[in-house]
Amino acid sequence: MIKLKHVIHYADTNSVEATWVDETTPAIEVPETAAPDTISEEGEVVPGAVTPAHTIPAVEVQVKCHSYADVQMDMLRADLAKHGGTVSEHSALIALVESRIKPSTPPTAEELAADARIVKDADDTAEAKGYAKLTALKGMTPAQIQTWATANVTTLAQARDAITTLAIAVSILARRL
Repeated sequence: MIKLKHVIHYADTNSVEATWVDETTPAIEVPETAAPDTISEEGEVVPGAVTPAHTIPAVEVQVKCHSYADVQMDMLRADLAKHGGTVSEHSALIALVESRIKPSTPPTAEELAADARIVKDADDTAEAKGYAKLTALKGMTPAQIQTWATANVTTLAQARDAITTLAIAVSILARRL
């Protein structure tokens, strides 16, 4: 039989945790038992061992354990109805949690702008990583770059192309400062 084992309210996070268990076997009371007396080789009576009365506890299997945020009290109500427990028994706790929900504040214009810059920087970095000339330069040593520039930058058009490549690299690197 599935039953609600406990409901815990975490005031610091205004959340609720509920755990349901299934008692697969009930607790078993075992009475005291005594083994029969025996006779030793010398002919003396040896009393049998006595096992005291004890209880074998019920075995519980956790069926569901869920932490509900303050805005998920409808989910808690639904799970109480589905898995066991009564909403009325926990209505005061649910009302308390719902009364402490803090409305979310929309992000400021500065926060939105900062988020947009982060996305733009990531997009630009990804685009720059796909730029073949930067990929080639990235793997070169300073001496190799000097040799490449001397051999390949001989016209105004090639100089513009090289300056554009370097400007892209500087732009991406400068954003990390």
